Amino acid sequence: MKTLFLAAGIILLSGLNTVSAGSFEEKKFDAGIASGLLMPGDVYISLHGDNVKQKSNFMLKAFADAYIIPQLAFGAYFSYSSLNLKNDIEVFGKTIKKSGTPIWEIGASMKPRFVFSEKFAVKPGIMIGHRQFAGDNSFTKWTGLALNGSCELQYRISEKLILYQESGFVYQPYGGNVDTDVTFDPKLYFLLGIAL
Repeated sequence: MKTLFLAAGIILLSGLNTVSAGSFEEKKFDAGIASGLLMPGDVYISLHGDNVKQKSNFMLKAFADAYIIPQLAFGAYFSYSSLNLKNDIEVFGKTIKKSGTPIWEIGASMKPRFVFSEKFAVKPGIMIGHRQFAGDNSFTKWTGLALNGSCELQYRISEKLILYQESGFVYQPYGGNVDTDVTFDPKLYFLLGIAL
């Protein structure tokens, strides 16, 4: 896990020194940060035997993409949100609190880029990563496989700065711990951010 953080940090720091100020096609690297809303959805906890309702909550995401050709980038990403349930859940004497379980995620991405003008480009993407639920007891410390999709609408506001809107989904087909499985179907998110 430390290796993943180190790799993401190296990509981000090296990219900040190599961002070019030309057209979209001339850019060799993108690095950005965005915040917004993760939409509500159901989370399946096998030991509970049913879905629990998750409320919408804040989401923060940072990325660093390196272009191997002008139309395709590979990169790394990090995201943070939290698990906010509608109610506390009791499972065999163990409590899953309704608010405040931090969720962080780190992984790799692949994004093609479609340039429509000097100022506008679209970057759809697919991501695979590691998701960690940092609960306050051993029962609620879960991990998961993150399979996500996204689409960035990029608008160049200056030679160096890009304003972008990102929409996408987060998905967990496998996860949990030794006590229980934790999975969920795709949940939508909407972010607004700035990139170099």
